[in-house]
Amino acid sequence: MDSLERDTGTVGVREQMFWDEHVPGLAHCVSAFERGPDPNTRAMLDAVEPLRGRRVLDFACGAGVTSAFLAQRGAVVTGIDISPASIGRARELAESIGLPIEFITGELTPGIFPPGSFDSIVVTTRSITSICLPSLRSSARSSYRVAEEPSSRPWGSIPF
Repeated sequence: MDSLERDTGTVGVREQMFWDEHVPGLAHCVSAFERGPDPNTRAMLDAVEPLRGRRVLDFACGAGVTSAFLAQRGAVVTGIDISPASIGRARELAESIGLPIEFITGELTPGIFPPGSFDSIVVTTRSITSICLPSLRSSARSSYRVAEEPSSRPWGSIPF
């Protein structure tokens, strides 16, 4: 893919169209939530603990199952995805299981969230694509809360 293709947004449009057409059903999402996280997702969740009261962005959240796992552990979760259909399903999932999660349709671009909006940003490996990594890299620092005291994670965390 050349930079012109990315700049004109055709890759983003194709990604959105693909995910809009491949959104899992609500019953599938509820079942996935009830089964609990797979080992890789569990490891990612453990990596961002403690979560209670922490502000977490679920980047490329899809149908919201990972967002739900985060909220279940006490995080204040915002999910963002380019697919309106996925965000619609994520909202249905959150409502059906009774978890307060904010979902936004859009791309993670610099300035979309004020600096200091999140303590952590999470992304699952199935969400990583050629379009996601540049967006995540260019936007992550401005969305983090900069720690006021020394920490092993002064810029928050981005587990994959």
